[in-house]
Amino acid sequence: LLAEPSSCNANGNGLNVYMNAENGNAISITDADHCDFEFPTNLICTVFCQGGNENFSEEEIKSVILNLSTSFLLYHSGNQEESNLFWMPDNDYYRGLIDLGAIEQLTQLNIKKEEYIPNGIILHSSYPNPFNPITNISYNVLEESDINIKIKDIRGRHIITLINGHHLKGEYTISWDGHNSRGYQLPSGIYFYTIKNENLSRTGKMILSK
Repeated sequence: LLAEPSSCNANGNGLNVYMNAENGNAISITDADHCDFEFPTNLICTVFCQGGNENFSEEEIKSVILNLSTSFLLYHSGNQEESNLFWMPDNDYYRGLIDLGAIEQLTQLNIKKEEYIPNGIILHSSYPNPFNPITNISYNVLEESDINIKIKDIRGRHIITLINGHHLKGEYTISWDGHNSRGYQLPSGIYFYTIKNENLSRTGKMILSK
Protein backbone atom coordinates (compact mmCIF):
# COMPACT_ATOMS: atom_id res chain seq x y z
CA LEU A 1 0.00 0.00 0.00
CA LEU A 2 1.52 3.28 -1.13
CA ALA A 3 0.93 6.81 0.14
CA GLU A 4 1.79 10.17 -1.36
CA PRO A 5 5.25 11.55 -0.48
CA SER A 6 5.47 13.76 2.60
CA SER A 7 8.21 15.69 4.36
CA CYS A 8 8.80 12.56 6.48
CA ASN A 9 8.90 10.09 3.59
CA ALA A 10 9.54 11.82 0.28
CA ASN A 11 11.57 9.12 -1.45
CA GLY A 12 8.93 6.48 -2.12
CA ASN A 13 10.50 3.89 0.16
CA GLY A 14 7.37 1.76 0.04
CA LEU A 15 7.79 1.47 -3.72
CA ASN A 16 11.38 0.32 -3.24
CA VAL A 17 10.09 -2.50 -1.05
CA TYR A 18 7.68 -3.53 -3.79
CA MET A 19 10.39 -3.40 -6.47
CA ASN A 20 12.56 -5.83 -4.47
CA ALA A 21 9.77 -8.23 -3.55
CA GLU A 22 9.49 -11.60 -5.26
CA ASN A 23 5.76 -10.99 -5.70
CA GLY A 24 3.91 -7.76 -5.08
CA ASN A 25 0.63 -5.96 -5.55
CA ALA A 26 1.13 -2.17 -5.50
CA ILE A 27 -1.93 -0.07 -4.58
CA SER A 28 -1.82 3.72 -4.25
CA ILE A 29 -4.30 5.15 -1.72
CA THR A 30 -5.58 8.58 -2.74
CA ASP A 31 -4.82 11.43 -0.29
CA ALA A 32 -3.02 9.05 2.08
CA ASP A 33 0.29 10.22 3.48
CA HIS A 34 3.04 8.75 5.62
CA CYS A 35 1.27 9.65 8.87
CA ASP A 36 -1.91 7.79 7.98
CA PHE A 37 0.11 4.58 8.31
CA GLU A 38 1.62 5.69 11.64
CA PHE A 39 -1.62 6.78 13.35
CA PRO A 40 -2.31 6.47 16.24
CA THR A 41 1.09 5.16 17.37
CA ASN A 42 3.08 8.23 16.36
CA LEU A 43 1.36 11.50 17.24
CA ILE A 44 4.52 13.52 16.58
CA CYS A 45 4.42 12.38 12.97
CA THR A 46 0.79 13.46 12.72
CA VAL A 47 1.55 16.91 14.10
CA PHE A 48 4.56 17.68 11.93
CA CYS A 49 4.10 15.72 8.71
CA GLN A 50 0.44 15.12 7.99
CA GLY A 51 -0.78 16.84 4.83
CA GLY A 52 -4.19 18.07 3.78
CA ASN A 53 -6.77 16.05 1.87
CA GLU A 54 -8.55 17.04 -1.31
CA ASN A 55 -10.92 14.15 -1.94
CA PHE A 56 -11.42 12.01 1.16
CA SER A 57 -11.63 12.49 4.93
CA GLU A 58 -9.06 11.10 7.35
CA GLU A 59 -11.62 8.54 8.55
CA GLU A 60 -12.26 7.31 4.99
CA ILE A 61 -8.54 7.02 4.25
CA LYS A 62 -7.81 5.12 7.46
CA SER A 63 -10.75 2.80 6.78
CA VAL A 64 -9.32 1.83 3.39
CA ILE A 65 -5.86 1.26 4.89
CA LEU A 66 -7.29 -0.85 7.72
CA ASN A 67 -9.51 -2.96 5.45
CA LEU A 68 -6.81 -3.70 2.88
CA SER A 69 -4.12 -4.31 5.51
CA THR A 70 -6.37 -6.68 7.44
CA SER A 71 -7.32 -8.58 4.32
CA PHE A 72 -3.63 -8.95 3.45
CA LEU A 73 -2.96 -10.55 6.84
CA LEU A 74 -6.01 -12.80 6.48
CA TYR A 75 -4.82 -13.94 3.06
CA HIS A 76 -1.36 -14.88 4.34
CA SER A 77 -2.82 -16.65 7.36
CA GLY A 78 -4.65 -18.97 4.95
CA ASN A 79 -8.11 -17.45 5.41
CA GLN A 80 -8.51 -16.60 1.73
CA GLU A 81 -12.29 -16.69 1.68
CA GLU A 82 -12.62 -13.73 4.06
CA SER A 83 -9.71 -11.79 2.58
CA ASN A 84 -11.25 -12.04 -0.88
CA LEU A 85 -14.15 -9.94 0.40
CA PHE A 86 -11.81 -6.95 0.39
CA TRP A 87 -8.73 -7.09 -1.73
CA MET A 88 -9.33 -9.21 -4.83
CA PRO A 89 -9.69 -6.94 -7.91
CA ASP A 90 -12.83 -8.74 -9.12
CA ASN A 91 -14.66 -8.01 -5.85
CA ASP A 92 -17.36 -5.34 -5.49
CA TYR A 93 -15.57 -3.60 -2.61
CA TYR A 94 -12.28 -3.39 -4.48
CA ARG A 95 -13.90 -2.25 -7.74
CA GLY A 96 -15.92 0.29 -5.79
CA LEU A 97 -12.75 1.83 -4.34
CA ILE A 98 -11.30 2.16 -7.82
CA ASP A 99 -14.52 3.67 -9.22
CA LEU A 100 -14.55 6.22 -6.39
CA GLY A 101 -10.93 7.10 -7.05
CA ALA A 102 -9.99 6.00 -3.51
CA ILE A 103 -7.27 3.66 -4.77
CA GLU A 104 -5.28 3.15 -7.95
CA GLN A 105 -4.09 -0.29 -9.02
CA LEU A 106 -0.43 0.16 -9.99
CA THR A 107 0.09 -3.44 -11.06
CA GLN A 108 -1.85 -5.96 -13.05
CA LEU A 109 -2.91 -8.93 -10.93
CA ASN A 110 -3.34 -12.36 -12.45
CA ILE A 111 -5.70 -13.97 -9.94
CA LYS A 112 -5.65 -17.53 -11.31
CA LYS A 113 -1.87 -17.89 -11.19
CA GLU A 114 -1.51 -15.61 -8.15
CA GLU A 115 1.24 -13.75 -9.94
CA TYR A 116 1.73 -10.00 -9.96
CA ILE A 117 2.60 -8.64 -13.36
CA PRO A 118 3.80 -5.01 -13.29
CA ASN A 119 2.59 -2.39 -15.70
CA GLY A 120 5.37 -0.68 -17.61
CA ILE A 121 5.51 2.59 -15.63
CA ILE A 122 5.04 3.90 -12.12
CA LEU A 123 4.90 7.69 -11.87
CA HIS A 124 5.56 9.47 -8.57
CA SER A 125 4.25 12.84 -7.44
CA SER A 126 6.58 15.68 -8.39
CA TYR A 127 8.64 17.05 -5.53
CA PRO A 128 8.57 19.75 -4.30
CA ASN A 129 4.99 20.63 -5.22
CA PRO A 130 4.19 23.55 -5.30
CA PHE A 131 7.64 24.49 -6.59
CA ASN A 132 9.84 27.46 -7.42
CA PRO A 133 12.03 27.35 -9.38
CA ILE A 134 12.66 23.59 -9.92
CA THR A 135 10.68 20.40 -9.33
CA ASN A 136 11.73 16.77 -9.75
CA ILE A 137 9.67 14.10 -11.48
CA SER A 138 10.61 10.55 -10.53
CA TYR A 139 9.39 7.41 -12.25
CA ASN A 140 10.09 3.70 -12.45
CA VAL A 141 10.37 1.80 -15.72
CA LEU A 142 9.38 -1.79 -14.95
CA GLU A 143 9.90 -3.09 -18.48
CA GLU A 144 12.42 -1.92 -21.06
CA SER A 145 10.55 0.47 -23.36
CA ASP A 146 10.46 3.84 -25.12
CA ILE A 147 9.44 6.61 -22.71
CA ASN A 148 8.00 10.04 -23.44
CA ILE A 149 7.41 12.77 -20.84
CA LYS A 150 5.57 15.97 -21.78
CA ILE A 151 4.28 18.94 -19.84
CA LYS A 152 1.04 20.77 -20.68
CA ASP A 153 -0.74 23.75 -19.18
CA ILE A 154 -4.21 23.71 -17.66
CA ARG A 155 -5.74 24.29 -21.13
CA GLY A 156 -4.01 21.22 -22.55
CA ARG A 157 -1.48 23.19 -24.59
CA HIS A 158 1.92 21.57 -25.08
CA ILE A 159 4.69 23.26 -23.08
CA ILE A 160 7.78 21.10 -23.43
CA THR A 161 8.96 17.53 -23.97
CA LEU A 162 11.33 16.53 -21.19
CA ILE A 163 12.11 12.96 -22.25
CA ASN A 164 11.71 11.05 -25.48
CA GLY A 165 13.84 7.95 -25.75
CA HIS A 166 14.55 4.34 -24.92
CA HIS A 167 14.80 3.34 -21.25
CA LEU A 168 16.14 0.25 -19.57
CA LYS A 169 14.39 -1.10 -16.49
CA GLY A 170 15.19 1.11 -13.52
CA GLU A 171 14.47 4.25 -11.49
CA TYR A 172 14.76 7.70 -13.08
CA THR A 173 14.38 11.36 -12.13
CA ILE A 174 14.02 14.36 -14.43
CA SER A 175 13.94 18.03 -13.34
CA TRP A 176 11.87 20.88 -14.77
CA ASP A 177 12.65 24.55 -14.16
CA GLY A 178 9.39 26.09 -15.37
CA HIS A 179 10.60 27.01 -18.87
CA ASN A 180 8.87 26.10 -22.12
CA SER A 181 10.48 24.58 -25.22
CA ARG A 182 11.54 28.06 -26.40
CA GLY A 183 13.32 28.86 -23.17
CA TYR A 184 10.72 31.30 -21.81
CA GLN A 185 9.89 31.28 -18.11
CA LEU A 186 6.25 30.37 -17.52
CA PRO A 187 3.88 32.18 -15.14
CA SER A 188 2.50 30.75 -11.92
CA GLY A 189 -0.21 28.18 -12.44
CA ILE A 190 -1.19 24.53 -12.64
CA TYR A 191 0.69 22.27 -15.04
CA PHE A 192 0.36 18.59 -15.92
CA TYR A 193 3.14 16.10 -16.62
CA THR A 194 2.35 12.95 -18.60
CA ILE A 195 4.56 9.91 -19.04
CA LYS A 196 3.85 7.41 -21.79
CA ASN A 197 5.21 4.21 -23.22
CA GLU A 198 3.86 1.97 -25.97
CA ASN A 199 0.96 0.68 -23.88
CA LEU A 200 -0.10 3.19 -21.24
CA SER A 201 0.19 6.72 -19.89
CA ARG A 202 0.05 8.33 -16.46
CA THR A 203 -0.47 11.98 -15.54
CA GLY A 204 0.36 14.09 -12.49
CA LYS A 205 -0.43 17.66 -11.46
CA MET A 206 2.00 20.28 -10.18
CA ILE A 207 1.83 23.95 -9.24
CA LEU A 208 4.40 26.58 -10.22
CA SER A 209 4.23 29.26 -7.53
CA LYS A 210 6.21 32.52 -7.62
